[in-house]
Amino acid sequence: MSAETDGRKKSRAKTREKILKVATKLFARKGFDGARVDEIAQKAGVNKALIYYYFKSKEEILEEIMKVFLEESLRRKKKMMERHVQIDKKELIRLSIERIFDLYKGNEDVLRIIITEELKSEKKQWPLFQVLDMGLAEGLKMAQDVGLGIKNKDRIVRAAFYFGFVPIAFFTLLKDEWARYYNSDKNKDQKEFIDILKKTYVRFLLEELQE
Repeated sequence: MSAETDGRKKSRAKTREKILKVATKLFARKGFDGARVDEIAQKAGVNKALIYYYFKSKEEILEEIMKVFLEESLRRKKKMMERHVQIDKKELIRLSIERIFDLYKGNEDVLRIIITEELKSEKKQWPLFQVLDMGLAEGLKMAQDVGLGIKNKDRIVRAAFYFGFVPIAFFTLLKDEWARYYNSDKNKDQKEFIDILKKTYVRFLLEELQE
């Protein structure tokens, strides 16, 4: 591969990434329906035709945003397990929660898009539950890889969504507004939130995972 060809590939990748970043911001702020391709092109500094060169439609842009988010989530899980081959279930759960917080903290716009689109979706493509399914599948595999058994998979799935994903996601999205309204310290809020989570969700998981 020539240096010129390699340079073009890198340039295309950077342009594509920029389009996705701009689209993510606009979808989060205006909603998927409210954001226009023309505006994405303008803010990304490219022409509209170039948008359609990389993506067939606005729907495909949204799908790619979700895909990138999922890939990052799985990459972080894999990296975490590579670092902690020998691990007990309590430590596995603690590290998993920390990873989720870190992932959501860096992807608040994507999280907002996923939840908003789920609530108003008429096509019922279930983006929120697709994200949950992929995360759970990998999480359960991680547990099995370190020798942990699952008592009741259905109970784990329900608990992971209603007592894991939902509170962590909404804490991530609303923590700033909460701190402003109650004039509280965000770091203290997060510490107390995690403490409460450990006394509820984590305690449940410790009982459901068998060593």
